[in-house]
Amino acid sequence: MGATRVLQLTPPAVSQQVAALESALGNPLFQRTPRRMVPTEAGQILYTQIPGAIEKLASLPHKNSTAQTPQTLRIGTPEEFFTERILDRLSQDDRTF
Repeated sequence: MGATRVLQLTPPAVSQQVAALESALGNPLFQRTPRRMVPTEAGQILYTQIPGAIEKLASLPHKNSTAQTPQTLRIGTPEEFFTERILDRLSQDDRTF
């Protein structure tokens, strides 16, 4: 699975996250075939919404901005991805668990 290489996660971890997302949305995002996964219409629609969501996250005020109150960003992610890819990039002041 190409996503496993990009995300540096195991295939079961990626499959679990996709299944959880499909369950939360109530729609299958992929049609599974023996050799590949093809996005369904719902999957294509979600894919077109992702850039806008990422832009919104990027536009959130930074800690050093003029905002009076620190902003909280909650990220749901597999533990392996969080510890291997995100945790080291957070300053000690930004970490709240």
